[in-house]
Amino acid sequence: EAIRTLGHAAGSSRLVGGQMEDLAAENRFSSEKNAEDGSQCKQRAQEHLESIHQRKTGALIAASLDLGALLGGGSKIERDALAKYAKSVGLAFQVVDDLLDFTSDAKLLGKRTGKDAAKGKLTYPSLLGIDGAKKHAEALIQTAQEAISVFGERKSRLSWMAKYVLERQH
Repeated sequence: EAIRTLGHAAGSSRLVGGQMEDLAAENRFSSEKNAEDGSQCKQRAQEHLESIHQRKTGALIAASLDLGALLGGGSKIERDALAKYAKSVGLAFQVVDDLLDFTSDAKLLGKRTGKDAAKGKLTYPSLLGIDGAKKHAEALIQTAQEAISVFGERKSRLSWMAKYVLERQH
């Protein structure tokens, strides 16, 4: 079951497929924006972006947490809570990553900034604005924190990781 979990996360319906979709989405939604209602296009673009990130970062975080729960004897309730947590944290990680690419200093970030915009990539700041993207990330982390309440005192490291994802500077 552990091998199946990891293989599924890395496979064509998750990581590999999500990366392919990510690359294919460059410039796609910016050209469609002129062809249809802006709010309808923005909604479709956000749904598409979330699908990409759930299949990439979200799938790998979910697999790592599920592997720990599986090998540690976690119950179905605990595994379901970790899956919900991973979905929210994985997506928040990508929202913050987009924000950092848009707002951070290359020296602090440790990599060139602005490259997503230069490639015409679909990003949360381009869809929601900087403040909207920040609020979206905060809401995702709140959802993640609620999901792990089933762990009681044992949730401290997961809680710390969720906060780190939201507050990271690089």
